[in-house]
Amino acid sequence: MAATVKTPPVDVLISSLFKVEEPCAKRMRVVYYLRSVAGQAEDKGAQAIEALATALRDHRNSPLMRHELAFVLGQIQSSLACDVLEETLADTSDDDMVRHESAEALGAIGDARSLPLLDRCAAETCKEVSETCVIAGDYVRWKLAGKASGD
Repeated sequence: MAATVKTPPVDVLISSLFKVEEPCAKRMRVVYYLRSVAGQAEDKGAQAIEALATALRDHRNSPLMRHELAFVLGQIQSSLACDVLEETLADTSDDDMVRHESAEALGAIGDARSLPLLDRCAAETCKEVSETCVIAGDYVRWKLAGKASGD
């Protein structure tokens, strides 16, 4: 018989997320707990998304951690995450791996508002960011076309 895992309270999770001195593995577990919270009650979900967005903006976090934060924000598929993902993608001084994952997350969210930025970044010289923006933009257009046709 499998034990049921109880999710810690959101305020405890958020507090742990911002303790950059904690081991990355512990903080990653917090990120995935917050992902599950974001799919639950609307108020807690918005709180979880805002915490993840704040952590993505925090450059004290390693590029790998920030990449995972962008990934999780894309999995949540909430347009509440578009602001931070667009900011990150638009910042050409940011790590290319983080920018690539932000573009991928914007594609997963599928909000038309991100198309101008995805199209602009598709012309970049960084191949990983450029190609991801092309694919993400095409995916958003495909999703929007499906919604428009009622599929």
